[in-house]
Amino acid sequence: EIIKWIELKQNEIQVLNQGDGDLLTKEQKVLICSYDLAVRACSKLIDLNINFIICDESHYLKNHKTQRYKFISGLIKKSKRFALALWINVQQDF
Repeated sequence: EIIKWIELKQNEIQVLNQGDGDLLTKEQKVLICSYDLAVRACSKLIDLNINFIICDESHYLKNHKTQRYKFISGLIKKSKRFALALWINVQQDF
């Protein structure tokens, strides 16, 4: 889907699945992964030059004491830009 919106080649996008941390290279322009996989691959991710981070379901980052929060916030500080996405379910009683 992202190829429709951004001018990228298929090999410039990587979806990180469990155990794929060794496949990370600096050629990828887009990396999609879960928070847990990001923490597991942290030694590889920290070396990448990250320009923009989108954190979907950012309510998972609310506890500043967790390893997830500490690592992701470190990546955000290192990046040039970031966006936090949060879905809020609003009940409408009309």
